[in-house]
Amino acid sequence: GLLLFIALLMLRETAGDPVANLRQSRAAVLALAPPPVPDEENAAFDYMKAHALITPFKGNWANDPYNSVHGALSRLLHPEVDQYWQTNLLAIDMLKQAARKPKCNWNVNYTLGLNAPLPHLSQMRHSARLLAIHARLSAHRGDHRSAAEAIESIYRISRHAENDPML
Repeated sequence: GLLLFIALLMLRETAGDPVANLRQSRAAVLALAPPPVPDEENAAFDYMKAHALITPFKGNWANDPYNSVHGALSRLLHPEVDQYWQTNLLAIDMLKQAARKPKCNWNVNYTLGLNAPLPHLSQMRHSARLLAIHARLSAHRGDHRSAAEAIESIYRISRHAENDPML
């Protein structure tokens, strides 16, 4: 996506008419935009709803689960982390449901080119990390089905992000 955009601009840099060059480059970028997705089929709206429900971790910084997603499991077994996890179970379930949808379009304003804001990327990263915490804690507690669903959801979230031609 992004490499193609840069290549188009580099190839068109030699054009004699800068205004025509800009129009052609803009048209080429807009042609990369994914097709619209009906709201009821669009996982993006479900991700946004789930992300709005995520309660931030309010415990001691040393116990913040995001600091130990990939570390020793013992760091996730703190009561503050358990409370955080329990508080976010509804959001986690909503993230899993959103990830099951085959289509996702964040309706990025591609007319802005490389200046297009992409706030959904940080939300998707945060969501994937929450699902990773959920997977580890679920597996530790013997709920391997829920752990596997969380891992599958992380994979699907990455597939949804991959659909963005600007990445």
